[in-house]
Amino acid sequence: MQKKYLEKILKTKANAPREYFLNIKSHFPLKTHDYLRDLPPAVKNVAVGKDWLSPYNEELVNNLDGGRFSKTEKLVPHLGPRKDYVIHYVEL
Repeated sequence: MQKKYLEKILKTKANAPREYFLNIKSHFPLKTHDYLRDLPPAVKNVAVGKDWLSPYNEELVNNLDGGRFSKTEKLVPHLGPRKDYVIHYVEL
């Protein structure tokens, strides 16, 4: 994206009559992970598998559901890279 367009978008007020959505590619450097880990930006709809569960959650699945687990899509906040992520300009 050309710099002049990006500057125009970033200067647009939140209640402007024209709004923008941007398709971005991003990553979060390791040095920002401590700062962002409590509330990572840019949540993503991901099919969560059993391998994503914490040890505590695995224990809950085993104790409460008899080990039955189905892969389910959830909104997941994580600090992994983003490709073709659509974001509203106010969130930049």
